[in-house]
Amino acid sequence: MEQPAPTKNGQHMLSHLLAIAYHVLEETKYMNLRPPLRPSSKLFALDAPAPGSPPRSPTEADTPQDETHPDVNGLAAGFAGAAHTQTGNQGHPIVLPYSPEEIQDTYTKIAALKAQYIKISAELLEAVKEVEAKKTPPQDDKDTMAKLVARKNQLRKVRRSQ
Repeated sequence: MEQPAPTKNGQHMLSHLLAIAYHVLEETKYMNLRPPLRPSSKLFALDAPAPGSPPRSPTEADTPQDETHPDVNGLAAGFAGAAHTQTGNQGHPIVLPYSPEEIQDTYTKIAALKAQYIKISAELLEAVKEVEAKKTPPQDDKDTMAKLVARKNQLRKVRRSQ
């Protein structure tokens, strides 16, 4: 974003803050549909590596993990072993529409929007402080108030004497 002019009014700054909040909401709208950056569970493992993903390590590919723990209760088919126990690619396809780079791009955009939000919020706070400083009555207003109070007291004395 360009360097903001120091003469921005409060409405303009609030408009920018709302726009930033809107952009953050747009970026995060579908984040729960995206896969994690680094899958920590076998639930996210695919039989074939996704394009752009790092290749599996040779030790992981050589060790059959489903055979090390026998399926005692028949529950392995419902969990991570389900993809390995089915013949062929008959199972439900796993749809991962976003790559880790796209997810990281979202976090980068949100971080940039946060920086803009903080900057504009600081400018708005300074503008509010300036307005509050201007609201303190100058010496002329104090003199006028003193004259009005004196006039009020004088009128009260006149009214009481009648």
